[in-house]
Amino acid sequence: SVIKQKMVLRAVIIFFFIGGGISGAYLFSQASYFSFFIPVAILIIAMFYDIFRVHGVKIMRKIRRNMFEKNTSLVK
Repeated sequence: SVIKQKMVLRAVIIFFFIGGGISGAYLFSQASYFSFFIPVAILIIAMFYDIFRVHGVKIMRKIRRNMFEKNTSLVK
C-alpha cells in the first residue's frame, strides 16, 4: 500500500513535469515571453488561496471558541 502510494506520487510528478513542459512550449510558441506570466499568476493565486484559507480557519476557531465560552458562562 505504501509502495503503491509512492509509485502513484512519482507517476503524477513525472506526468505533470512532462505536461508542463509540453504546455509551456506551446504557450511560448503562441504568446512568446508573455507565457512566463501564466505560471507566475497560478502560483500567486495558489499562495493567496492558502493564506486566506489558513486565516479563515483561524477566524472560525476563534469564533467557535468565543461561542463555547459564552455558552459555558451562561450555564454557571
